[in-house]
Amino acid sequence: MDFSRTAIFSDLDGTLFSDDRTISDENLLAVKRYTEEGGVFALSTGRIPSNLRHMLDGLIVNGTSIVANGSGLYNFKKHKYIIKKKLNSELVNVYIEYIMDGFKSADIIIYAGDNGIFVTPHETAEKDFVDTHLPCFFQNLSEVEGNYLKVLINDKHENLEKIRDIANNISKRFNDSTPFADLVFTNSNYLEVLPPGANKGSGLEAARKLPEYIGKTIFAIGDFYNDIELLDNANIACAPANSLLEVKKKANIITNDNNHSAIADLIQFIEKF
Repeated sequence: MDFSRTAIFSDLDGTLFSDDRTISDENLLAVKRYTEEGGVFALSTGRIPSNLRHMLDGLIVNGTSIVANGSGLYNFKKHKYIIKKKLNSELVNVYIEYIMDGFKSADIIIYAGDNGIFVTPHETAEKDFVDTHLPCFFQNLSEVEGNYLKVLINDKHENLEKIRDIANNISKRFNDSTPFADLVFTNSNYLEVLPPGANKGSGLEAARKLPEYIGKTIFAIGDFYNDIELLDNANIACAPANSLLEVKKKANIITNDNNHSAIADLIQFIEKF
């Protein structure tokens, strides 16, 4: 089978990953065959490269990928960023201070460079949240250096809705009518703070201009709200059976769920395309 005219952009959590955050052997073998027969396989994820290296054993990623929910494009073969957007750290720090004062239960990670930096206390951090975002460090907010790629906030959904609303007041405080960031839920307990205009869809728009994707039919697959712009910008939009209803409505193809090798199922469909 010749897959050379196609490319796949795959979400990770809830799509390529099973619920236990592993990749099934069926998915691994399918991606191996797909890339060996000319296909370009890329990721589209909210995670950053340093957080992924220990999770991708055996997976071939031969295409420039969307990382940090569209804040960056990253080449895993060359281990380097192709594009990297940044937040206004001054405004973001003001926002974080508001959150830390009013929501003691919130865990906050700043992604600066290749590092995930917790700026909320280690002793109050939710263990599973820390474990799933390794490697990471704990620092005071005033000690964080480098450009901010994104910020991730973990808390109860009802708190996150209030935290999202606070963002509108930050721009007003600085007499700026332009939002200082875009905010998106990446699951019910995660709220991400991204550079204005950054999302998986804009990441795909930028990736399409790279030589490796010109002339290819782009298949994109994801399951959650932060995947909607990605699907909107693909040639063929796909969603695993476990996706949110709003995501399924965007999809041309519904695959097996993430616990039953959604990507292998998608590749079988592409063979018939």
